[in-house]
Amino acid sequence: MGGPRPRNVQKKITKKVTHKNSQKQPKKKPNQGKKQISKETKPLKDISVSDQRKWKALKAKESKKIWETLRRRKLDPTERQSQVEKVLNLWKGNLKKACLRPDTCRVIQSVIKYGSEQQRAFLVTSLLGDVIELAKDRYGHFILLKIFRYCTKEQIDEVVSAFRGQLVSLMKNSYSSDVVDFLYQAVANTQQKRILLHEMYCGNERRIIASLGDSLKDVSCLKSFLAKIGIEFRESILNSIVSLLESLCNNSKLMRSALIHRLTKECFDELNEKMRKTLASSLISHGAVMLHTREGSQVVIECIKLADAKEKKQLAKSLKADIVKVSMDEYGHRVLLALINYTDDTAMLENVLFRDIIRNATILFCNKYGRLPILHLLSPCSKRYFNPCAYSFLTDSNENTLVKKDFETRRIELLSLIRHSLEDVLQKHLHYFVCNAFSYVIVLEFVLHIFRNDENILNWLEAIENVYCVQLENKLQGSDSNIKSDADVSSTETRFPARILRIICKTVDSNEVYQLVSDRLGKYKDIVQDVEERRLASVLESFSQSGTQREGPNEEKELSLE
Repeated sequence: MGGPRPRNVQKKITKKVTHKNSQKQPKKKPNQGKKQISKETKPLKDISVSDQRKWKALKAKESKKIWETLRRRKLDPTERQSQVEKVLNLWKGNLKKACLRPDTCRVIQSVIKYGSEQQRAFLVTSLLGDVIELAKDRYGHFILLKIFRYCTKEQIDEVVSAFRGQLVSLMKNSYSSDVVDFLYQAVANTQQKRILLHEMYCGNERRIIASLGDSLKDVSCLKSFLAKIGIEFRESILNSIVSLLESLCNNSKLMRSALIHRLTKECFDELNEKMRKTLASSLISHGAVMLHTREGSQVVIECIKLADAKEKKQLAKSLKADIVKVSMDEYGHRVLLALINYTDDTAMLENVLFRDIIRNATILFCNKYGRLPILHLLSPCSKRYFNPCAYSFLTDSNENTLVKKDFETRRIELLSLIRHSLEDVLQKHLHYFVCNAFSYVIVLEFVLHIFRNDENILNWLEAIENVYCVQLENKLQGSDSNIKSDADVSSTETRFPARILRIICKTVDSNEVYQLVSDRLGKYKDIVQDVEERRLASVLESFSQSGTQREGPNEEKELSLE
């Protein structure tokens, strides 16, 4: 119970009774009675386990004190080298233990970063026999990443040689797979990449590499590798690769590696249709982590072609959380386009993907890749926006896919579902979109889409004219004040509104449209300077002279991205 003690309760005070004849015992020194831990070079095997722990703790504490000085930015180079030498001498013969500890691991990383070539060479030589264990460790794999960043090519070659025969087991560990991925993407040269690929091709069949020897130097892909080893080994090699990929599919983190993406793409090209469908059903659930590389995105696109409606829906839901990042990714946006191109369920696409795309329109429409999903609906497979080589999958036939509807039907359904939300966001941010180098084409294609549907576009034309006139007025005021800041450049951007008006005029080819544009813009003839402004002015002038526009067919082809 709380509160003060009762007064009648007192502590019993016991006094020590000392006899007269008793002699005073001498005081013990602080360390007397305890086992002294010798700092001399004594074998660790002869020390007890508890003493070993204390010994390592003392070394860790001392190395961290050195690290506080070592990592300073403004430190004399000679002083830094002496501090590095202290750490190496402190952990001499036990560098592996220092790399596996969470605290001293950072110290060793600083040693690699700030050490001289001789010190780095000594460290790499000391750790060469423990490379595999370090790569698979939670803290040790950071040491290898630092070695790949700061050490010489010869030292990196030694580490790569230590990986031989163990690469498959390394790719099955989440820490070591990151090490191999960094080595493959950022460090390895062409020959080292081929060595890594050959290890992955063979897997457990090490005797094949040993038998072929130097003849594999020119082998750069799985197709040439299978041709080199002969028909008798083809089936066993493909089966071992497929079993490896299926085992890696149990952990999505292991599927992030670019080396695995390359292996999967080459394996896909060599498999028959039945095995390809089986592998695709296992891989499509990892599409969200594979789409950031070129080979990975190609694999996911092939999986989408072979997937059923349920698998496509699961993939779309996995992309929803990172829709902005995926849409703006150099290769990820291609997966998004393939999903739109090969999915029958348009209601699901609108609900899962396009709602978030339109919600983030101010970010995505002004991005080189983020605008393409909308442009694919407004102007499908147009060469102005889609390079035929990079986007050849958009024009592939649907013979080997599970798609039932033709693309034009699905496109019209999707446009009808997103029409109102897209129109609202374009009207709300019209000035921003019209003056941007990437998003102005969405406004242009949307207006042309309305025109093709025989709807009135005069309201849109008048709104774009208003933006153009505001920009011209800003340019006129800016030329008077001679202010040339970045903000003024954006507020006086007239190229893209002028381009939109010119293309609409020549596409619609209507007296009403020409009259509406020329009446409004006639007073700005004197301040026309840019190329697009002059081209628009010449189109309007030719109309005013002839009374109607007859300069050939519509010039929608003249639109360029730049």
